[in-house]
Amino acid sequence: MQVGTGLLASGAAHSDAEAAYLTTITAAAYVNLGRDAEAHALLQNQWSRFNHAGPFEFALRDLRALTEPGI
Repeated sequence: MQVGTGLLASGAAHSDAEAAYLTTITAAAYVNLGRDAEAHALLQNQWSRFNHAGPFEFALRDLRALTEPGI
């Protein structure tokens, strides 16, 4: 989780697929630890950085819905 967050925050150039993968696994790790607010914040911050129609589309949209405040 810390590695994924660090890589995403580093500003290093990532392809769409790499950014989507890192976001997916890092948000899933946060959810697994019961840290939904942090997962949601990560998803919100990264959402505009990559195409959501790739192979991680379902997982990203599912994680976003799971971590939506008030649900």
